[in-house]
Amino acid sequence: MPVFHETLFLCGLRKETGGLFVELFMDAIAASIKSITDSLFKETKDHQDEQEINYSPQLISFSQQSKKGDYSIYLQSRGLESGENEGVCVGVITTVPLGELSCDYEILLAMLNLDALVIQILGVPDWRMLWTYDGRFITQFLHGKFKPFCNFSMHPPSYVHDISFWVKGGEQFDEVEFHNLVRRVSKECVTDIQLLDRFQHLETGMVSLCYRLTYQSCDKALSDVQASTMQLQLRQELQMFLQVIVR
Repeated sequence: MPVFHETLFLCGLRKETGGLFVELFMDAIAASIKSITDSLFKETKDHQDEQEINYSPQLISFSQQSKKGDYSIYLQSRGLESGENEGVCVGVITTVPLGELSCDYEILLAMLNLDALVIQILGVPDWRMLWTYDGRFITQFLHGKFKPFCNFSMHPPSYVHDISFWVKGGEQFDEVEFHNLVRRVSKECVTDIQLLDRFQHLETGMVSLCYRLTYQSCDKALSDVQASTMQLQLRQELQMFLQVIVR
């Protein structure tokens, strides 16, 4: 199953230098990301006559969370047309108090989500594209080529299907397994799952659940027949693997 790729920085701090080091570490992270985005922006400007690419430099900001000493790292980009800022959380900074992991040092942890960084910096619209084998995506980054992503499927069609089923009285429905089953059956072609309705029958104790699924491929045009076939297969495998009664 696809997972996020993260990089972890672990630093031991003397108590008297902790606060100052956090600020220095923020500056180092911001400078590193800025150097990447600046080089990409320069490369884009040098080749802007070859292809029209909607790209702009990005801004890095830090937001302190409710827990003292914890910060979220946001990567923001300014739209070329709207001028509005949109931010995506790409990492966190947190401190482990003196004594929990070390008697001599406070521990500073910084975690960066590499997938979120790639998506935001290169302008990839859908996380699933990082896992695609489609040549139109892969060839854009051959030989370590680093450039903004050029979308090849601007308006892929989407299809909405509802599915309802009974969960037997007294049994616990595993929603994580349900999501995993949907991912497997649809081959990553479901972009959204919403619980529309839930009620329990007073006499039998059975619980009825109704979910709405949105089918949409990230790298090709999905047909109505393909979406309907996936929905039919999902109905069959739900009964087989999760022991529910499809309505």
